[in-house]
Amino acid sequence: IHYSMFALSVLPGLVLMPGLFFAVRAVESWPRLRQATAIGVVALLLALLHSILDTALVEVLVRALLPGRSNPVSVAGSIIIYVWVYALFAAVVALMLSNYAVQDRERLLAEARDAAHQAQLAALRFQLNPHFLFNTLNAISSLIVTRRNDEAEAMMDKLSDFLRATLSADPH
Repeated sequence: IHYSMFALSVLPGLVLMPGLFFAVRAVESWPRLRQATAIGVVALLLALLHSILDTALVEVLVRALLPGRSNPVSVAGSIIIYVWVYALFAAVVALMLSNYAVQDRERLLAEARDAAHQAQLAALRFQLNPHFLFNTLNAISSLIVTRRNDEAEAMMDKLSDFLRATLSADPH
Protein backbone atom coordinates (compact mmCIF):
# COMPACT_ATOMS: atom_id res chain seq x y z
CA ILE A 1 0.00 0.00 0.00
CA HIS A 2 2.94 2.35 0.62
CA TYR A 3 4.04 2.05 -3.02
CA SER A 4 0.50 2.76 -4.15
CA MET A 5 0.38 5.87 -1.96
CA PHE A 6 3.73 6.99 -3.33
CA ALA A 7 2.57 6.46 -6.93
CA LEU A 8 -0.61 8.43 -6.25
CA SER A 9 1.46 11.25 -4.74
CA VAL A 10 3.71 11.43 -7.80
CA LEU A 11 0.93 11.24 -10.39
CA PRO A 12 -0.35 14.85 -9.98
CA GLY A 13 3.23 16.10 -10.29
CA LEU A 14 3.61 14.41 -13.66
CA VAL A 15 0.56 16.30 -14.83
CA LEU A 16 1.34 19.66 -13.17
CA MET A 17 5.11 20.03 -13.72
CA PRO A 18 4.83 20.81 -17.45
CA GLY A 19 2.57 23.74 -16.48
CA LEU A 20 5.37 25.17 -14.37
CA PHE A 21 7.85 24.62 -17.20
CA PHE A 22 5.64 26.55 -19.64
CA ALA A 23 5.11 29.30 -17.05
CA VAL A 24 8.88 29.72 -16.69
CA ARG A 25 9.23 29.84 -20.50
CA ALA A 26 6.38 32.36 -20.83
CA VAL A 27 7.96 34.92 -18.46
CA GLU A 28 11.54 34.49 -19.71
CA SER A 29 11.70 37.98 -21.21
CA TRP A 30 10.10 39.77 -18.24
CA PRO A 31 12.12 41.84 -15.76
CA ARG A 32 13.69 39.67 -13.04
CA LEU A 33 11.45 40.79 -10.16
CA ARG A 34 8.20 40.29 -12.11
CA GLN A 35 9.57 37.01 -13.41
CA ALA A 36 10.42 35.70 -9.93
CA THR A 37 7.05 36.84 -8.55
CA ALA A 38 5.06 35.21 -11.34
CA ILE A 39 7.00 31.94 -11.11
CA GLY A 40 6.65 31.95 -7.32
CA VAL A 41 2.88 32.44 -7.52
CA VAL A 42 2.51 29.70 -10.14
CA ALA A 43 4.71 27.33 -8.10
CA LEU A 44 2.69 28.07 -4.95
CA LEU A 45 -0.63 27.50 -6.71
CA LEU A 46 0.59 24.26 -8.29
CA ALA A 47 1.95 23.07 -4.93
CA LEU A 48 -1.44 23.79 -3.32
CA LEU A 49 -3.28 22.00 -6.12
CA HIS A 50 -0.87 19.07 -5.90
CA SER A 51 -1.39 18.88 -2.12
CA ILE A 52 -5.17 18.85 -2.51
CA LEU A 53 -5.03 16.19 -5.25
CA ASP A 54 -2.52 14.15 -3.26
CA THR A 55 -4.70 14.21 -0.16
CA ALA A 56 -7.88 13.35 -2.10
CA LEU A 57 -6.28 10.50 -4.06
CA VAL A 58 -4.69 8.95 -0.97
CA GLU A 59 -8.02 9.31 0.86
CA VAL A 60 -9.73 7.32 -1.90
CA LEU A 61 -7.02 4.66 -1.79
CA VAL A 62 -7.13 4.34 2.02
CA ARG A 63 -10.93 4.05 2.06
CA ALA A 64 -10.88 1.43 -0.67
CA LEU A 65 -8.06 -0.72 0.68
CA LEU A 66 -8.14 -0.06 4.44
CA PRO A 67 -11.71 0.70 5.57
CA GLY A 68 -11.87 2.34 8.96
CA ARG A 69 -8.33 3.79 8.83
CA SER A 70 -7.67 7.50 8.59
CA ASN A 71 -5.80 9.24 5.79
CA PRO A 72 -2.13 9.74 6.82
CA VAL A 73 -1.68 12.60 4.34
CA SER A 74 -2.89 16.14 5.08
CA VAL A 75 -2.97 19.17 2.83
CA ALA A 76 -1.07 21.25 5.40
CA GLY A 77 1.68 18.64 5.74
CA SER A 78 2.14 17.99 2.05
CA ILE A 79 2.01 21.61 0.86
CA ILE A 80 5.34 22.34 2.57
CA ILE A 81 6.98 19.51 0.67
CA TYR A 82 5.42 20.44 -2.66
CA VAL A 83 6.30 24.14 -2.36
CA TRP A 84 9.94 23.08 -2.12
CA VAL A 85 9.60 20.55 -4.95
CA TYR A 86 8.00 23.07 -7.32
CA ALA A 87 10.39 25.85 -6.32
CA LEU A 88 13.36 23.58 -6.97
CA PHE A 89 11.92 22.47 -10.32
CA ALA A 90 11.32 26.11 -11.34
CA ALA A 91 14.88 27.03 -10.36
CA VAL A 92 16.35 24.15 -12.37
CA VAL A 93 14.27 25.03 -15.44
CA ALA A 94 15.24 28.71 -15.15
CA LEU A 95 18.92 27.78 -14.87
CA MET A 96 18.71 25.48 -17.87
CA LEU A 97 17.01 28.16 -19.98
CA SER A 98 19.60 30.74 -18.89
CA ASN A 99 22.37 28.33 -19.82
CA TYR A 100 20.83 27.81 -23.28
CA ALA A 101 20.58 31.59 -23.76
CA VAL A 102 24.24 32.07 -22.77
CA GLN A 103 25.35 29.30 -25.13
CA ASP A 104 23.34 30.87 -27.96
CA ARG A 105 24.92 34.29 -27.31
CA GLU A 106 28.39 32.73 -27.22
CA ARG A 107 27.70 31.00 -30.54
CA LEU A 108 26.53 34.28 -32.11
CA LEU A 109 29.58 36.08 -30.74
CA ALA A 110 31.91 33.42 -32.17
CA GLU A 111 30.18 33.70 -35.56
CA ALA A 112 30.51 37.49 -35.47
CA ARG A 113 34.20 37.25 -34.58
CA ASP A 114 34.76 34.77 -37.40
CA ALA A 115 32.95 37.04 -39.88
CA ALA A 116 35.07 40.01 -38.73
CA HIS A 117 38.25 37.95 -39.14
CA GLN A 118 37.21 36.86 -42.64
CA ALA A 119 36.47 40.48 -43.56
CA GLN A 120 39.92 41.56 -42.33
CA LEU A 121 41.56 38.82 -44.39
CA ALA A 122 39.60 39.80 -47.49
CA ALA A 123 40.53 43.48 -47.03
CA LEU A 124 44.18 42.52 -46.67
CA ARG A 125 43.98 40.29 -49.75
CA PHE A 126 42.49 43.17 -51.79
CA GLN A 127 45.33 45.43 -50.63
CA LEU A 128 48.10 42.93 -51.36
CA ASN A 129 46.98 41.66 -54.77
CA PRO A 130 47.48 44.95 -56.70
CA HIS A 131 50.91 45.52 -55.09
CA PHE A 132 51.99 41.98 -55.93
CA LEU A 133 50.84 42.33 -59.53
CA PHE A 134 52.51 45.76 -59.90
CA ASN A 135 55.83 44.50 -58.50
CA THR A 136 55.77 41.38 -60.69
CA LEU A 137 55.05 43.38 -63.84
CA ASN A 138 57.89 45.77 -62.95
CA ALA A 139 60.25 42.81 -62.55
CA ILE A 140 59.21 41.40 -65.93
CA SER A 141 59.65 44.84 -67.51
CA SER A 142 63.16 45.07 -66.05
CA LEU A 143 64.02 41.69 -67.50
CA ILE A 144 62.77 42.78 -70.95
CA VAL A 145 64.72 46.08 -70.82
CA THR A 146 67.93 44.19 -69.95
CA ARG A 147 67.22 41.77 -72.83
CA ARG A 148 66.81 38.74 -70.58
CA ASN A 149 63.85 37.58 -72.63
CA ASP A 150 63.95 33.91 -71.64
CA GLU A 151 63.75 34.82 -67.95
CA ALA A 152 60.99 37.35 -68.66
CA GLU A 153 59.01 34.73 -70.58
CA ALA A 154 59.46 32.18 -67.74
CA MET A 155 58.34 34.77 -65.19
CA MET A 156 55.32 35.66 -67.36
CA ASP A 157 54.38 31.96 -67.56
CA LYS A 158 54.64 31.65 -63.76
CA LEU A 159 52.57 34.80 -63.28
CA SER A 160 49.83 33.54 -65.60
CA ASP A 161 49.81 30.13 -63.81
CA PHE A 162 49.55 31.91 -60.47
CA LEU A 163 46.70 34.17 -61.63
CA ARG A 164 44.85 31.20 -63.16
CA ALA A 165 45.18 29.27 -59.87
CA THR A 166 44.14 32.33 -57.85
CA LEU A 167 41.01 32.93 -59.93
CA SER A 168 39.92 29.29 -59.86
CA ALA A 169 40.60 28.76 -56.12
CA ASP A 170 38.17 29.49 -53.29
CA PRO A 171 39.17 32.88 -51.80
CA HIS A 172 38.85 31.46 -48.26
